[in-house]
Amino acid sequence: MDHRFQWTTFYMELASALLPYKHNRSELIKILKLIYSDAGMNFPFKERGKEEYEDICPFTVFASFNKGITNANRIALLRQFANRFSISAEVPMEFEGIPVVMNLSAWFFAYKENRGEHDIDHLWELFERALAYSDDVSAESRKELMMIYDKVIKQKMIKWNITMGLYWIRPYTFINLDSTNRAFITDADHMPRNFTEIFSDLNKGLPEGEKYLSMCEQARDALKQKEYAYHSFPELSYNAWKNSQSDESVEESRTKTVDSNVKETAYWIYSPGDNACMWEEFCKLGIMGIGWDDLGCSLKEFSSKEEIKERMRKVYDASYSYRNDAHC
Repeated sequence: MDHRFQWTTFYMELASALLPYKHNRSELIKILKLIYSDAGMNFPFKERGKEEYEDICPFTVFASFNKGITNANRIALLRQFANRFSISAEVPMEFEGIPVVMNLSAWFFAYKENRGEHDIDHLWELFERALAYSDDVSAESRKELMMIYDKVIKQKMIKWNITMGLYWIRPYTFINLDSTNRAFITDADHMPRNFTEIFSDLNKGLPEGEKYLSMCEQARDALKQKEYAYHSFPELSYNAWKNSQSDESVEESRTKTVDSNVKETAYWIYSPGDNACMWEEFCKLGIMGIGWDDLGCSLKEFSSKEEIKERMRKVYDASYSYRNDAHC
């Protein structure tokens, strides 16, 4: 295995180690508290405000170390996961090809007051069925996975991130369809046309179960033929990321040259609550809720952006700058 993708072995073993906690999630939360305490980090799994989670899904556990944190903190957490779950695979030091979620959206279910009664149960069921399908592909395992996948994609907080979660737990079975990968695999300049045709419907939105699994299966078969520069989903994701970095550099250079005399305007895209669930209330009150409930106060109480950043470093991840968050 390419040393860049040694993380795949660790991630797959960790996923298998989490499965037994499907029916003992309170014990899982206790273990997570020990992991964060031993790593010297704040426990991140909280409902709106400071109330700690009473329940959790495995994809949210994976998101806790696949978000915008430093590699040093990620490695420190994974060492603790290895210890607590007796992972035999080597703790990875490199993380090429791993998509990450935003720090303030690193969960796969809505706050307690906005989520369905069985949302977290469904996520565990999807997790279990995905592992079963990956380990033993059959008509029955495929059917069961499709059925629960189609339930989960209708839940709040679920969009393209569910394909990221499936990729984290079985990266050689499920393709990640984050924005970087979508742009890459649908561009005939990067991939052969017969490959891009597999994903020609992505512009219609997140695919349903039958379509998504067909995409994964067809893409895996195509990559196995060795006619492509990428032979696995991790290789594909890594090269898509490298290409996006190159494109950004080219675009930045072009913009500075061509549009050097044009005043730029920056825009924030705002969603009032999970899936705009607070729209009516916020509109009536004339307010904008940013969602930093853990700060525990109104932003009016801060005298500067630096104070905001300092508070966020105490509440969330101390290694993160929060520069853009404070600007917002």
